Amino acid sequence: DGNPDSVTAFTAALAERPDLRAARKRLSAARADQKAALGGKIPFLSHSFRKGNTDSRGDGRIFNNEFGIDTTFVRTNTKSWSYQIGVSWNILDGLVTESNMQRAKYNKLLQEHQLLELENTALVETKEALVAIRNARAQILVAREGRTSAEEDLNLSQERYSVGLGTILELIDAQVNVSRARTGEVTAMAALKRAEAQLDEAVGRINW
Repeated sequence: DGNPDSVTAFTAALAERPDLRAARKRLSAARADQKAALGGKIPFLSHSFRKGNTDSRGDGRIFNNEFGIDTTFVRTNTKSWSYQIGVSWNILDGLVTESNMQRAKYNKLLQEHQLLELENTALVETKEALVAIRNARAQILVAREGRTSAEEDLNLSQERYSVGLGTILELIDAQVNVSRARTGEVTAMAALKRAEAQLDEAVGRINW
């Protein structure tokens, strides 16, 4: 397998790490608090609308006609509208509002600073993991070559010993070198697994 793509790893770290997602939520909440605190400085606006309809009966009027006396009352209907608007602001709350605004502003700046620090930490840890993976892969190649060379030396020592040209000490040394080379290869492969786990953690692919 080839080395991981660094751009993809950095992008994943900034997007998927749980500590960064939590920090962004805290920053969003801090911005909302600051907006709410600023709203306390705005005067309160009130308005009302009223509509009236008055029906009244006036004085009676007397008319003479051929059938007698007729009395007629005149009715009057009056309609009215009124609209009121007002602005209120509690001056005594001014100091409290200003204090809330300053506290909300400080908290927002704090959350922005913490988010920036976490982002830098994520990038550094991701870079360290990528470097560790590259180094481990290089160590595996070197260890594999060393193991192959040691095994060839062992075969040669065995042949020399079998025909009486080599000593038992030479054969034992060759066997020890093979054992060491194989151990070195296993160690390099284990280092690669640790580096890959380190990268998974750095980019948020595993829970911490």
